[in-house]
Amino acid sequence: MPLLLQRLFDALSNGAVYAALAVALTIVYRSSSMLNFALGEMSMVATFGALILSSKRTRLLPGTTWATEKLHTPWPFWIVILVVMGAAMVVGMIVERVFVRLAERRSAMAVVSVTLGVGMLFNGLASQQYGSRFYSFPTPFPKGPRARWKIGGASLRFETVGTAGVLLGVLALLWLVQRRTKIGLGFRAVAANRSSAELAGIPVNRVLALGWGTAGALGALAGVLVSNSTLVSSTMMTRLLVFALAAATVGGLESPAGAALGGLLLALLETMLGGYVPSIGGEFSLVAAITVLLIVLVVRPSGLFGRANVGRL
Repeated sequence: MPLLLQRLFDALSNGAVYAALAVALTIVYRSSSMLNFALGEMSMVATFGALILSSKRTRLLPGTTWATEKLHTPWPFWIVILVVMGAAMVVGMIVERVFVRLAERRSAMAVVSVTLGVGMLFNGLASQQYGSRFYSFPTPFPKGPRARWKIGGASLRFETVGTAGVLLGVLALLWLVQRRTKIGLGFRAVAANRSSAELAGIPVNRVLALGWGTAGALGALAGVLVSNSTLVSSTMMTRLLVFALAAATVGGLESPAGAALGGLLLALLETMLGGYVPSIGGEFSLVAAITVLLIVLVVRPSGLFGRANVGRL
């Protein structure tokens, strides 16, 4: 029983990150019926930005000298998060306005190619600047042998609770904005029927840009918080994006709540399989995630909580 409980706790932190990225994917998909394949690399660049703003001057991390002299860094961690989320939101809106909107006029495949190209661009720039080096990221949560609760013989780390709590809190705030504000009403109208929303006077282009920007900000937050338990590198988000895509597919690309639940379920599946089936642990867990994605696409293409598109003839 303690071992099972420990694995449930271990799945909580990863599940929150998968959920955040999966919801970011659904935000873009609901508003534009597109997938932002550049989200992982955008999150990675934002994480490097957060690392620079929260680090002292060092030759090992390019950018810290300039940041120290011009911006008087390091800054407090939570200010860094807000600044990085704001910057990622602007970048997401620029990507939608400059690249995606032009490609959308051609075809859906052109949009896929553009987002993949943007992702490769961000990854290339990061690889050229930082190479294949790995960097540790300071955590805002208590960390150490005593920074945990003992529950039923298992250990629940403060860092795990903090990461899951912040991400789930942001998801709850996002739900309130969509349900209780005019911006959320406009977003839901565009998601339901873009043409009708435009006829009703809703600024569709602004809503689309805001959707891509919100996804960028949420992805940046997920990248910063997951870096507490992993190392920052130019490849840090590639694996996570695959898991997030699988989670969004399992939950439903049109259901943010379903995508969040899909992230938790996928993390639980990953942890349990890795714990009880040793041959599936490690890098093979990525194959397991892709397998789950394919099975869901075959059995229920709309996901567990998605709605199948029905047309009248």
